[in-house]
Amino acid sequence: MSKSLGNGIDPFDMIDKYGADALRYYLATDVAPGTDMRFDEVKLKATWNYINKIWNASRFTLMNLPEDYEFNGINEKELSIADKWILNRLNSAIYSINENMEKYVKKRVLKCCLLKKGSKTLNSALNVA
Repeated sequence: MSKSLGNGIDPFDMIDKYGADALRYYLATDVAPGTDMRFDEVKLKATWNYINKIWNASRFTLMNLPEDYEFNGINEKELSIADKWILNRLNSAIYSINENMEKYVKKRVLKCCLLKKGSKTLNSALNVA
C-alpha cells in the first residue's frame, strides 16, 4: 500500500464496514511482530464473522439465564466427564493467557482464544461433520 500510488486502505472505512474490534483483532493476529503484512479484506470479513459468533453466543447464553440467576460456585461431584474436560481446557487457556499477558505477547494471547477452523474440537462442539 502506498499513499502516493493511491492504493491505501482507509481504516475508518474498514471500521465502518466491519467494526473496530474486528479490525484490531485482525491486525493483532494476522502478522508476526516486526514483519510487513498484506491487507486481506476476506480475512478481515472472516474475523468479523468469528467475533460476531462469539458475541451472539454470549448474548444467547445471557438471554436464556433466569432473571433471578445467581452463581453459587461449581459442585465438582455433579460434573460429567465432558464438564470436567471443558473446565480443564478453560483453566489451561486462562493460565496461558495470564502467562503471555505478563510477557506482553499479545499475539499468543489472542491465539489462545481461537478455535481453529476444521479442528475436531470445534467441529464436535458445533456438531459439524
